[in-house]
Amino acid sequence: MVIDSVLAGFLAVISHHSADAWRVDLLEFAGASAEKLPLDPHIRNRSVAMLDVVDALLELGATSEAKQLGDRIPDWRRGMAHARYAEAVLLRDGKSSLDLVRPSLEIANNLAAPERVEQEWHRTDILIAISKAWTAVGDFQKAKALIEGEQLEDYQVGVVDSAVAQAKGVTSSNVNERLLELQETMRLQLMDRSQTAIRSLLGLHLQFYSDEKIRSEIESSIKAGWKGVPIEIQIRTLITLGNHAVQNSDLENAQRLAAEADGMVRSANFTPQWFIRLLAPVASLKHAAGQEGAARQMLDECRGLFDAANNEINPVYRNRTMVALAEGYLSVGASSEAFSAYLAGFEHSASNPNGRPQMQAIVQVACSYAIHAESENKEVSARLRSVGDTLSSPW
Repeated sequence: MVIDSVLAGFLAVISHHSADAWRVDLLEFAGASAEKLPLDPHIRNRSVAMLDVVDALLELGATSEAKQLGDRIPDWRRGMAHARYAEAVLLRDGKSSLDLVRPSLEIANNLAAPERVEQEWHRTDILIAISKAWTAVGDFQKAKALIEGEQLEDYQVGVVDSAVAQAKGVTSSNVNERLLELQETMRLQLMDRSQTAIRSLLGLHLQFYSDEKIRSEIESSIKAGWKGVPIEIQIRTLITLGNHAVQNSDLENAQRLAAEADGMVRSANFTPQWFIRLLAPVASLKHAAGQEGAARQMLDECRGLFDAANNEINPVYRNRTMVALAEGYLSVGASSEAFSAYLAGFEHSASNPNGRPQMQAIVQVACSYAIHAESENKEVSARLRSVGDTLSSPW
């Protein structure tokens, strides 16, 4: 759970696609599919899937639809949905939208009441999400006051402070001070706190990319301090650094970082699932860095591995594995191969006699496909809907 949340933080981007009708319709269908899952004993699976769809809708800018779905989440994640909706609207529209989102912030705050949650980290997750919404409009005092005195889990420590620091902005005059703070956190070698520090360092890396000295120090600080951080996080960190280089037209550094990430994936003795899920985004980086041929070869290598060794992948994870590969193909403009990958992975879940893994696969594909595809593929959409329409017990 912690690693997934940090990965999401690393990879979160605003989709370059608008909320086209087919994208929103498909995501609403995915949300409705999740709602078919009975509350007892599946309230967690249902709520997690619904929140995933809410996040996808927010990424597309479909805030009203996200709010409506989020308000139907049956557990504490309803508070997360309302807080994230508020943050998205405030980031987009500024303080003028406070009256619009205030009811959602109140709902989230009420759901974070001690008597409303089963575990303390549920409460503090909601409070942190509310804090980030207030940070979006510069109310840093209120953001920090919400978590003051709370007993935070390691993965929660520093999240609000980092968000506030980023919102306030770091200047060339105080960047060294901020670097020292983050380096000190990294030296603690506490996995969750290190990951929070890495996220902050990545933000500084992009902001100060044009300053070669600061940029190099940040990269060195990350690599010196990531001992104990899972290798998949290290690889995705290299990918993010490489994408920053691409954004700054520094293809030489992008290729260097892509090569490092490629080498780490190949030397780590990953199972086929993780090899594919990590090599595909490395291929995307190589393509963006101008190595189109190598990128396509890597993606085709992943597809060949899945076809030859999918029996080595737990059936529960086959669909998610192919979603990662499909996103890789979409990033290099290979739409036909991407849609083939979506369908190939989905069929492994569609053939499961139980409705729960079928629903989870619908949500996984829909959230990815709606965000990343340039246009709708009728075959993919129809297949998701045909399975979703017939979801039933046994779950």
